[in-house]
Amino acid sequence: MLGFNLVDRDGNPIRDRFCLSVRDAADYGNGSSDNLMVNLLLSSDLKGYIRNPDFYMEKDDSLHRRALDLLTLVQGWERYEWKVMTGQTDFRERYRVEEQLNVNGMILSHAKRAPVADVDVLATVTPYDDKTSFESFKYTTDSTGYFGFNLSDFYNSARLSLRLVTHKRNGKVKYETGTRIQLDRVHVPEPRKIEAAEKNLKKMIPVFSDFNSDADERSSSNDTLPLVIEVDEGILLDEVDITAKRQFVDYDTYRTWDVARETELQLDKGEYTTDLYGYLLELGYHFSYPVIYYVHFKDRVPYASETPLTLDMMNIKSVLVYDRPMYRSHIITLTPLLNEQANRQLDLNYFLEAQTDISRYYLVDVLLKEPHLQPTKKDMRNLSERATSVQGFSMPVAFYSPSYPDGPVTGDVDYRRTLYWNPNVITDEEGYARVEFYNNSYSRNFKLTGAGITASGTPYVLDTGF
Repeated sequence: MLGFNLVDRDGNPIRDRFCLSVRDAADYGNGSSDNLMVNLLLSSDLKGYIRNPDFYMEKDDSLHRRALDLLTLVQGWERYEWKVMTGQTDFRERYRVEEQLNVNGMILSHAKRAPVADVDVLATVTPYDDKTSFESFKYTTDSTGYFGFNLSDFYNSARLSLRLVTHKRNGKVKYETGTRIQLDRVHVPEPRKIEAAEKNLKKMIPVFSDFNSDADERSSSNDTLPLVIEVDEGILLDEVDITAKRQFVDYDTYRTWDVARETELQLDKGEYTTDLYGYLLELGYHFSYPVIYYVHFKDRVPYASETPLTLDMMNIKSVLVYDRPMYRSHIITLTPLLNEQANRQLDLNYFLEAQTDISRYYLVDVLLKEPHLQPTKKDMRNLSERATSVQGFSMPVAFYSPSYPDGPVTGDVDYRRTLYWNPNVITDEEGYARVEFYNNSYSRNFKLTGAGITASGTPYVLDTGF
């Protein structure tokens, strides 16, 4: 049990709410020594492993600020104003996605890819987790071919269906088939090459000399011309040698690609997808040995295909390519061909031949979408109709806190590093709050971190241990 007293500078009690975490004080040499403030304001928004993240906020000096700038800038983050976060300054969004969930796109002609006006875009959005939250929209494109919908909030993902309708001169309507739908997924920006000008961290500025002579003397001197100098706009990092032991080892076993996701991004551009052969060529594969294609569904009998290279990517879920050629006897051990169902349908002579074959092959594992998810050839040709998924908010997950109704459990069975987390600790009229939690099985020292902001916008933090 822990008790807290929240007071102002004059010692007056404050009734407020703050967030609190209690952690095991030992880091055990793994570098994961972040606290609540660091986790909320830094590590939760950065990708990958951060060594000793609490270092970046332990002091407010030039060394720590420079390190923090380098850490965040390489991931595209810039400084922000805390007054905007607390609502004291109005936030002006630059993109619609900053205000609420939405779907944007354009309707283009099939051949020239020019914007098409006066097309009715009919859309339905159905969250997979809650099919009762069904929404339908209608938007008529203007001269730019633009359409957009603001969606209600939902968690996880939802099914989006789009169809286009045009009006004929006789007043009748028809489903459009000669146009392309382009979707703008602002949360998935397209990667692009960095131009040479963007890597130039220098700029040229003029510097004028400071003269004490009169105007006639200045006019007769060549020194009146400005001196142009180069000024660094960025920080050039020093070269370093990595001597630490690698945490992740690549055994050069295989490489895999999420074809379903890449197919959706290709369709977002209003383009046709390629087949398996074209996809492997785009990946840069030119096999020096014969290739065995293992084409199958998930948890089902392998799919027999004499021409797997003609499979359209819209029918494929993922592709896995082993890095090194291998014997067919080895391939059998990597693919689930020796199960009872497969033995009934595959020629057993294949397995006998595989045991004696001394040739080597590359193995390409192709996982197909389930049959009911595979589009027809007509659907593949029609770019004026689209069925896809859109992402909502991540589902909030409650912090795990064990319950021991019969008292603490003896023995080394509880290995939690974070012992307590509460984003909403509320003090009473006297500024007092109390929290209770169970310790883990081995910690002896604790790290307490709290943070809050008063109604007037004054932030306060707690960073201590015992």
